[in-house]
Amino acid sequence: MSNNHSLDNPILAALTSVHAKHAVKKNNVLMYRPGTFIMVGATEISETTIKTLSELVPSEGFAGFMGFSPDMEPYFHQQAAIPAYQMVSETVPVYPEVDYEPLGIADVKEMMELVELTKPGSPFFPGMFELGKYIGVKKDGKLVAMAGERVKLDGYTEIALVCTHPEYRRKGYAAALSGVLMKEIIDGGENPFLHVMTHNVPAIKLYEKLGFKIRTEYIISAYRRA
Repeated sequence: MSNNHSLDNPILAALTSVHAKHAVKKNNVLMYRPGTFIMVGATEISETTIKTLSELVPSEGFAGFMGFSPDMEPYFHQQAAIPAYQMVSETVPVYPEVDYEPLGIADVKEMMELVELTKPGSPFFPGMFELGKYIGVKKDGKLVAMAGERVKLDGYTEIALVCTHPEYRRKGYAAALSGVLMKEIIDGGENPFLHVMTHNVPAIKLYEKLGFKIRTEYIISAYRRA
């Protein structure tokens, strides 16, 4: 893949700029600190890169890539290779108003349960609170929808883990929470971006309605350390 734009290799761009403080590094390989995110940033995926990564990731630990899907045997076994669209927006959307609140450590259990139930494409780690803010909608004290910020690089902030409990869908919660974050990101002088699985047509249509445009398609992959 080309690396002409920072979004072609967003993890490397993030871990060498805005999120550098969250990186662990060995040789030319960077990855998010354990407990924050599993993604890896590298200029290339070579035999040397894979060997170096195997020294960073503990046995049975995980590593992932945005834009790469290398063969990493025998050090790592591939768990997923998901075709995804990377979408970017430059405009503040029109979105429904909804009562929402910031989410924090006290909400971790419910956030993890909601992510496990809805499977938005990646897991939630408690350390993600260090990477960006998370907001949610609660009904009768129960978390029913959430969205947050994750990867940050110069000029861009990723919106991620947008999910709604199946019993509370079609109420505009995903659009509202995404819209709130988009406005704050754009008001801060940056552009929001996100990733959505290519087969998730309802989500793609929602994001297009909010003003996101498909920038590229690539693979998001995950591996378990042997």
